[in-house]
Amino acid sequence: MKTYFLVLLFSTALSLSASAQRLMIGEKAPELKISEWLNGKPELGKKVYIIEFAHTTSPPSMSRLDELNNLAKSKPNINVILLFKESKDIVQKHTKQINHKFFVALDNEGKTFSTYGVNFVPFSIVLDKKGHAIWFGNSDQLNDKIINDALK
Repeated sequence: MKTYFLVLLFSTALSLSASAQRLMIGEKAPELKISEWLNGKPELGKKVYIIEFAHTTSPPSMSRLDELNNLAKSKPNINVILLFKESKDIVQKHTKQINHKFFVALDNEGKTFSTYGVNFVPFSIVLDKKGHAIWFGNSDQLNDKIINDALK
């Protein structure tokens, strides 16, 4: 019985992780399906992009706002996009307190979250200037080396 439970647990975890990863490194990323841009729309295809999938009720997501803002300020060749699957009012309430340099977007219907296979937040994807994925994963793992490699 114990072996059966462990096999069942492992297979469930494997299927969840496989469904959460729909993007491959080096692959052209799917188009962003944005319901609304809250503070301007970046000109896609001109810079390196960091897309941060977030939720206002996620403490790890919200604790990253200052770090992402500092990144957007310090790296002019990178556009940082925060993508939320929540209402405009809620997102504005949680992001207006920061004089942010990142772009804030809404995915009200969840199309981009679904297309990218994002089930857990915070989750980041780094895209090169041509829109190819060069890194993705838990936002806490995004570091200067990954960012600097993206800018090369």
